[in-house]
Order: sequence, then C-alpha cells, then structure tokens
Amino acid sequence: MEKGGGLKMRAVKRGEALEDYRRYLQYAKSFSPASIKAYLADLRGWLDHCGISEEQSILPACTLPAARNWLAQLRSQGQTATTIARKIAALRAFSKWAKQNQLLETDFAKQLRTPKTAKNLPHTLSVSQAEQLLAWCESQADTNAVMARDWAIFELIYATGARVGEICALVPEDIDFNSRTVRLWGKGSKERIVPFSPQAEKALRFYLQRARGELQKTPPADALFLGAQGGTVSERIVRGRLHRACALAGVPDLGPHGLRHSMASHMLAGGADLRVIQEMLGHSALSTTQRYTHVDAHRLIGAYQQAFPRA
Repeated sequence: MEKGGGLKMRAVKRGEALEDYRRYLQYAKSFSPASIKAYLADLRGWLDHCGISEEQSILPACTLPAARNWLAQLRSQGQTATTIARKIAALRAFSKWAKQNQLLETDFAKQLRTPKTAKNLPHTLSVSQAEQLLAWCESQADTNAVMARDWAIFELIYATGARVGEICALVPEDIDFNSRTVRLWGKGSKERIVPFSPQAEKALRFYLQRARGELQKTPPADALFLGAQGGTVSERIVRGRLHRACALAGVPDLGPHGLRHSMASHMLAGGADLRVIQEMLGHSALSTTQRYTHVDAHRLIGAYQQAFPRA
C-alpha cells in the first residue's frame, strides 16, 4: 500500500485510463460530446499538474493530498468558485468510476468539499425584447435560407426552453404538427415531449417548406436544422447567429441559454407552476428550477400583499 494514498493497484497508464473513462461517459452515461470534452479537459489539467505523462501510471496523482494541492493552485491563480466546483465534480466522478472498476483501491476524491457558488441566472430578455428579437428574425426570414432557419431555431428555443444541443440534435420526425409538440432528448438521453407555440409552428413550417430543401446537399443529412454546407448545424453556429441577431434587432446580447431562461422566467411571471417549467426544461431536480423564483420577486410580493390577511 502506498503511504498516504491507500492504493495498491496495477499501474494503469494515463492514456489508457482516460480512454476507458471516455468510453464510459459516451456509452454508459450518454454524455454529450461537449460534456465529455469538458470532463476530460479537467482531468488532464489535474494529471498535468501532478506531472503524469500519457505512458505513466495515474496512481501517484490519485491521492487526496495531490487533488487538494491542485485545487489550491487553481484558487491561487484566481479561478472562480464555479470553475473549481466543476473541476471537483470531474475529479469525484472519475474517482468513483475508477474505484468501481478496480483501477483504484480507494475513492480518493470522495472527501473533496465543493465550494459554495452563487446560483445566478444568465441574462434574460423582457417579454417585449423577446418579441422584438423574434419579430426582426421573422422580417428577415424570406431573405435567405439561413435566416429562415435561424428564425425557426430561435422561435423553438423560446417556445420550449430547449437546450441548444437538444435543438441541434432534432430530426424532422421529432416535430409533431398535429399535437404541436416536439420530442427532445435531454441529458442522459432522457426523452421529453414539449409543446410549442403557434408562432414557432409558423416559423418551422416556413423553414421546412421554403428553406430546408435549399440547404440540403447530397448525400442528404438527417438533421432538422442544417448548416450552410448541408450538414447538421453546430451549437457554435447557433450561438454566433443569435448574438448577431440580438445586435441587429437592437436587444441586449444573450446566447441560446439566455433565451431558454427567458422562456422560463416569462412562464413563471405568467403564472405557470414550477413543476410544469421543470418538466419543460428537463431539469432532474425541482431545486434547479426554483432558482427562477427570485426573478419575479416583485410580482410575488405584490400578490402576497394583496392576498395575505396580515400583510
């Protein structure tokens, strides 16, 4: 047994361990490519700090003191609590997996304590600003196929609160115009059916009838939303196009995540139940959705003052 680490296992090389873990995240956990990339980047940063090369055993780095030393260095470099919390989550997940798969004798990262982070929501648009953005997109939809696609994407994100990755992963069969619903595949490949608005239906029909065929190339792609080269539109492109649209429409800048949160905030202000919003957003825990309650504090205070007998 190694001193202080409690480890007595075969010397698994860094490259081998990370590749096995990548496969686990992809096939067993169904993580998105972006999530896998982020997890592995954090683990590589930790192993680099510990001086572990691709051909060296990971065991010297798999100790609680080594992990704490790395995190202390990150704090000294000015890394935020949110960033450090994410890196701790990556370490703990890897440590648990390695222990379960007998790469390690102890779950060394289990004792790491996650720092408290501010649960701030991203910037959101007001209802009038969201309407202004989407009205501008509609006014540009007949100029070219890409603008028609953008209008449909932004309307669908705002109508459903979908993540940008969920939108990019859609195929035409996921849209049901009869019930006006869309089938979304969330984190961990969890399926949910979400309704969308008449305005989103209008944008989708316009895109499908007037623009998608123009973007389609040979061989045809299966994706609902296509890029200028005919393949699946990327999350990066959608983000860039939304930033551009915000600037040209004259509304505050935000990304797809902000548009998703705008939908949730507006639904709450309109009286929607938190459980309904939770289901639409695909949150596994209601506590995640409850962050929205502070957004509409003035409405809640007003309702309390009107309704509570001793207010």
